[in-house]
Amino acid sequence: MVMCFTAFLRQKTWKNVQINPLQSPFYTLLLLNFATSFACSFFLITSKNNNTMTSSDFTVTLLVDQDPEIVFAAVNNVAGWWTENVEGDSHHLNDAFEVRFGDVHYSRQQLIEFIPAQQVVWLITDSQLSFISDKSEWTGTRVVFDITENGGQTQLRFTHQGLKPEIECYGACSNAWGGYIRNSLFNLITTGQGQPDWKVETEF
Repeated sequence: MVMCFTAFLRQKTWKNVQINPLQSPFYTLLLLNFATSFACSFFLITSKNNNTMTSSDFTVTLLVDQDPEIVFAAVNNVAGWWTENVEGDSHHLNDAFEVRFGDVHYSRQQLIEFIPAQQVVWLITDSQLSFISDKSEWTGTRVVFDITENGGQTQLRFTHQGLKPEIECYGACSNAWGGYIRNSLFNLITTGQGQPDWKVETEF
């Protein structure tokens, strides 16, 4: 960009000026200011990108032999791998569903991204976690399922955006997610039979 700016000045017509503009103190100061601004902008952009790349959101990755379509169908079968205590639907864009785990956990999820055989994203629009001080800690976070082909297999990358080590729920919630994804969802994909929490009669 500095080189482009220099070329621009070289092309200007400088009337009534007896010196080369590229040798003037004004140009030196102007170029120094421009370079400093560019360097600061580059630093801020680079820092922002690095923060994104080093995200500490909780993530689990599975690699299976089944086709992406089968993985996608299993992810959307919430009652087949997470919990049978579910109300609502999870098979179309903008669908919403609620889950309960006794009086310990309640959350409402809305499907905000739904790309067949590629991606599903849930937005947590409401939550109540009775075992932590900030009971709505999940509200506003997102659960992302990314499905890609990888060396003749299918990769499923689960990420709970916002579930980070610094929040109170991280220990218990990451352990729970790890069990559901690595065991129940994996088994649903590979054998057709998951291990969701059993149905308990509750009032939604």
